Amino acid sequence: DYTSLAMSSDNCGAVNLTQSPLSATVVTGSTTVTLTADDGNGNTSACTFAVTVDDDTDPVAPTLADVTGECTATAVAPTTTDNCAGTITGTTSDALTYTAQGTHTITWNFDDGNGNDIDVTQDVVIDDVTNPLITCPADQTESANSACELTLPDYTSLAMSSDNCGAVNL
Repeated sequence: DYTSLAMSSDNCGAVNLTQSPLSATVVTGSTTVTLTADDGNGNTSACTFAVTVDDDTDPVAPTLADVTGECTATAVAPTTTDNCAGTITGTTSDALTYTAQGTHTITWNFDDGNGNDIDVTQDVVIDDVTNPLITCPADQTESANSACELTLPDYTSLAMSSDNCGAVNL
């Protein structure tokens, strides 16, 4: 109630002050408030002033879980909440999909559009924990040389292998 902040007087006695919009009215942005002084004898005076609602609260910092995968992983834009803007979706200039083994960090920005923004990081962890598969060739019989020795040939071309993340080195 802004009527207690106004100063008023009348040459004939008491003055009744009123406010519009009424106290307890919920407003956002900028609102013009009018105070009216009425002396009860048909004489009124009014003044106006602006009330600006200033959002100075940062969005809530979310706790972001790691995004994990063995061969690849793709992050999805997370959300958080803000006291004025409601739900906010994070933005980033970092890549969202990773295929290289290791830990990669994405920095998400949450901006409420009222001059308050925060940065929150999220890790993307690529960790191949699955062993490759290999099928060995059948037993081999080779002829010995005159010293009853054999220099082993390269048998890798006879083996079959595969891996969940791609290439296999034999």
